[in-house]
Amino acid sequence: MNLRPIKEPNKTDYFLVLLMVLYAGVGNPIFRDVRYSIIPIIIAFIVYLHRGVKFTKNARNIYIVSLLFIIAYFIKYGGEFDPMFSYRIFVYITFPYLIISVVKYNFFKIYENIIYVMALISLPMFLLQATAYSTTLALLTKFQSILQIPPMENWKEYANVIFFTINRGSDLSGGALRNCGFAWEPGGFSNFLIVAIIINLARNKFNYKKNTNLWVLLLTFITTFSTTGFLAFGFVMLWFFYNSNIKKKMILFPIFFALTIYSSTLSFMTEKIENLSSNPQAILDEVAHRSYITGNSYSIGRFAGFLMNLKDFKEHPVIGYGGHSEETWQQKNNISVASINGLGRWLAMFGSIGMAIFLFAYIKSFQNLAKLYNFKKPILLLGTILTLGFGFGLIQSGLFFGLMLSYWILPANKLIKIQDNSI
Repeated sequence: MNLRPIKEPNKTDYFLVLLMVLYAGVGNPIFRDVRYSIIPIIIAFIVYLHRGVKFTKNARNIYIVSLLFIIAYFIKYGGEFDPMFSYRIFVYITFPYLIISVVKYNFFKIYENIIYVMALISLPMFLLQATAYSTTLALLTKFQSILQIPPMENWKEYANVIFFTINRGSDLSGGALRNCGFAWEPGGFSNFLIVAIIINLARNKFNYKKNTNLWVLLLTFITTFSTTGFLAFGFVMLWFFYNSNIKKKMILFPIFFALTIYSSTLSFMTEKIENLSSNPQAILDEVAHRSYITGNSYSIGRFAGFLMNLKDFKEHPVIGYGGHSEETWQQKNNISVASINGLGRWLAMFGSIGMAIFLFAYIKSFQNLAKLYNFKKPILLLGTILTLGFGFGLIQSGLFFGLMLSYWILPANKLIKIQDNSI
């Protein structure tokens, strides 16, 4: 049996994955507008052709399933075709497929290294933000103008210079003391950091000694002060604990236990969860009424948003409403309320069949990752994704689609020679 060594990634590989990361981070209007995604897709397609990458049977099956969904919506809505929704599906799949197919098994290594560099950039910038907020905001706003990056409309105290963002948001008391990194907000940045931490632990066989990347990623993750991120990280800790040897378990158990108790006492953990989960129906009713009266647009928290998404799911339980937003509860009631709950939005948009595909794909992909890096209990990582998905909409981004579909794009192969940290 001839083993195939993994080639070292080059600058083009890093550039392509960087594009995927930045577009998923939606830090400015260019990265937020799905129409601009065609630019990196064209770039990736040129490299794809240049390197002679073959279109596999697995890739064909991915596109067939997507096409079946589009046909199902076409039939459901009496022959009405939604080009923008179909384009979004195309982007979500093609963006990661082309890039991951090009960089192959180096994808995980490249991703971790990029997020590590992003973390290194963010730490001194965050320190400036925390100690001289007004000055730092003014400087970033000036550089944003110089770089000709369009401002975010109706977003107060927000600035993005591609690799770092300030977003005080509505949290005027503590927003200046949270690290957004390159993403649109601190919680979003925590998503990228958690995925990078998972990859780092898997690649390094759960060794945390002399693992500089891991400690930088962990320190940066703490500076996000993300409630959802901390909850999701609990599953990472369980996964890490399960894959550690007996000696490490004896050392780490009291540390994990103490951290869990301490985290439960932090205000951004307990108070925020209590406020968002306390009577979400009343929150939904109040915000919906305000939108109806004023005509303004609002976003609501995870729990109230999930309740709103359930209303749409009950009306469209099989394949969801697709791209037909006119069929949603809020549109029918002439209100403009957005849910930030990614899982709820997925359930409402793609229905029970779409959710079954979501769960199946992530389970298979994490099992595939476990074979690739030889670790146990990959199912615990599904808990991480579900928690992040409940809190954020990043599961509907090219990056997370790539992670979800990695079983089909990068199947674990016995002919691949894996050396220490080679991929």
